[in-house]
Amino acid sequence: MTEDWVGVVLFAGLYGWSMETDETQGYKAGLSSSSSSLSEVIARMGGEAGDSMVGARADRGGAARARVASALPPHILVQAASRSESSMSLAASSSSMMSTTDGAETEGEAPVGEAVAKATMIAAGVDVAGSDLVKEDGCVVSGTREALTWALVDPSCSGDEALLEDFLLTYRYFTTPHELVSLLASMFGAGAGEGGAGAPAQLRVLALMRALLETDAHLFAGTDGESMATLDNLLTFVDRALRMRPAGEVVEALRELARCAIHVEGSLPDKAHSPLLEHLPPNAPLQMVLDRLAPANPKAFPAAEAASIVASLDVADVARQVTLISFGLFSRIEPLECLRSTFSDDPAAAPAFTAWTRFTNRMRAWLVSLVLAPQKKKDRIRLYTKLLALPHEFLKLSNFHDALNAWIALDVTPAIARLKVLRSAVPEAALAALKPIQILFEPRKNNANYQAALFKATPPLVPVLSIFSSLLYKTDDAQPDVLSSGHVNFRKLRLMGSIMHKVLQYQTTPYYMQANSQLIKYLQSAQVYPESQWNELSVKIERAKGRGKGWFS
Repeated sequence: MTEDWVGVVLFAGLYGWSMETDETQGYKAGLSSSSSSLSEVIARMGGEAGDSMVGARADRGGAARARVASALPPHILVQAASRSESSMSLAASSSSMMSTTDGAETEGEAPVGEAVAKATMIAAGVDVAGSDLVKEDGCVVSGTREALTWALVDPSCSGDEALLEDFLLTYRYFTTPHELVSLLASMFGAGAGEGGAGAPAQLRVLALMRALLETDAHLFAGTDGESMATLDNLLTFVDRALRMRPAGEVVEALRELARCAIHVEGSLPDKAHSPLLEHLPPNAPLQMVLDRLAPANPKAFPAAEAASIVASLDVADVARQVTLISFGLFSRIEPLECLRSTFSDDPAAAPAFTAWTRFTNRMRAWLVSLVLAPQKKKDRIRLYTKLLALPHEFLKLSNFHDALNAWIALDVTPAIARLKVLRSAVPEAALAALKPIQILFEPRKNNANYQAALFKATPPLVPVLSIFSSLLYKTDDAQPDVLSSGHVNFRKLRLMGSIMHKVLQYQTTPYYMQANSQLIKYLQSAQVYPESQWNELSVKIERAKGRGKGWFS
């Protein structure tokens, strides 16, 4: 095996890092320590608004959403429109309002609004002379944490079209959700002006908070208490802001922000459809969804049924069912989970990535175990020949991830590659069919062959996430987080944001294929040999010239 292919194997090893041993966390229920703040907010909202929060936590409030959206600068709306279907409807519902109110707001706001903006920046610790924020060709490339945050609501940064998305995808690299909410709350308070003069600035801050809630699916998903503290901090801010008796449109925006916070904390994020999730409740927690797709502790599948499935295995149907599961998991991986600071230090903060890793490892172990398990040599030859077509079946579905995983399991894994007796008995055409797969995933020239195939592919598809992760690692290691000036290196984070955006664009188009419930249950719970036994079994089989003990007689 050449050094290049050793690199591929190690590359695939990204899937097997420490996440494999993580146990599934219990499902979140209720609002825990935030109930007191929530009750105060509901009391201040009163009447119909309060009832809607308690009785229909998933209510989005379209009219209030449009009022919040109308406070955003046009460039923020354009960015929000690309984030999700809900953001697209948000932009559409508010575009007419922007066309009729933005000009008037700019005219009336010019002298007073500028003064309020400067006061807000000073209160937030931002240098109004601009030394805390560095731009190149109109794009922000570095700045203090406070200046970067303020730039999102500063109309003078309207030409930087990707600023919002890059910030929301990478902000955890230089701050925490709790700190960001506190900073935005201080900006909101500093933006208060007599006679409602600060309302436009306050609305922009609230709109940014709303964008944060709708972008970061893990905002309240942690298990260390910080998530509940962030929710409590946000609801306390809404309560105190309502006590200040702000302008009417600010009150409505605050109410909608509270509704959005409760919805994000208590319900399933809007993600691509999957036929495997049809019977889950509408407010199912994310962990419940992940357990449905890739259970951490599945029930043992009956041996007799397993033997029957293997004996009549249809690799095309296997490819379809694995693809349904893989896409269901992939579509729920937030780009933030790909950041080293998110899943390396605290894997529990990356639940979808953990489940994706667990299922990928299981599929690789299942394929290897199938080859090692049959007792008779002719059974092993017949099954191995059939399985060699699996990578191509995945490629027919544009499932690059599982095509790579299957190829590694069936051709590169040492325990399989050393079975010379087996491989010499397989039809030559079956092994030769793997050569295009090998060429496709050659790591040379930054995976140029794979990148070209991905560019030509039409969604739905499942990309090789480890390649995105590798690009993130390289970008992370190549540049410092903080510059000598003390500024956050936002140029680096923007590069990382552009990589993460590519992940997002493949998550929106689902597969529509018939689910085979029996085969899916088998794939999720089939018995597999632990990796520590692969080499031993492989050596025994090779020495016995293809004969070896297994599960099937």
